[in-house]
Amino acid sequence: MAAVARVALVTGGNRGIGLAVCRGLARAGLRVILTGRDEAQLRVAQNQLRDEGLKVWTIELDVTDPRMLEPPKDLNVSFIADWVQRQFGRLDVLVNNAGVVPDAAAFDATQDSIIDMPTDALALGMQTHFHGPLALIRALLPLMRLNHYGRIVNVSTQMASLANMRKGWPAYRVSKLAQNALTRMLADELEGSNILVNAASPGWVHTRMGGKEAPLDPDQGADTLLWLATLPDGGPSGGFFEARAVKPW
Repeated sequence: MAAVARVALVTGGNRGIGLAVCRGLARAGLRVILTGRDEAQLRVAQNQLRDEGLKVWTIELDVTDPRMLEPPKDLNVSFIADWVQRQFGRLDVLVNNAGVVPDAAAFDATQDSIIDMPTDALALGMQTHFHGPLALIRALLPLMRLNHYGRIVNVSTQMASLANMRKGWPAYRVSKLAQNALTRMLADELEGSNILVNAASPGWVHTRMGGKEAPLDPDQGADTLLWLATLPDGGPSGGFFEARAVKPW
């Protein structure tokens, strides 16, 4: 009997690093669900991958939707989980890739002080990098438990490492730091379950968020994420990685 192909869901999968992750997972034989906020952009990404001979699915998901703050009443995330259950009957990989740099819109580049950080900038960062991912994990974890297998990858940044913490971009750093804490706590809670949870910095990648001066292309940025998303049983959990190497929290 042929093995059933595993299923992966990637947030922010319609462009940049997320699209590169979707491509890599599909090439590895996984059934991939691209999610994003814009249906038209999702269709463009889906058609692009299908033109490459890759079969992927799409569904709209906005991790900044305030309904994601209340998982018992959440229509958005409950719909996603129900749809995945009906469509595939399983979920094996979750890549929390959707991201935002809230400071860029809220600050003049020379005034990005945590003392003056606008409340709405921090709220946007926390919703995108912490509350949204946590709501998705809560909703989709039961599907991973069904098969005693799961790989959760949270896309982080060296800017959120306490060992390297500096001033600047406070809402981005603080919200990503919260995501790092989520990674460590969840990995500890799931120890022994074969659901591995890790965070990874893709490095400075040439994307709309990273800018034109970034030295890495999206495929290079996606490499460590793909490695963590396809770890063998017994692989690391609760770690922070860049270029497949352990980095200090």
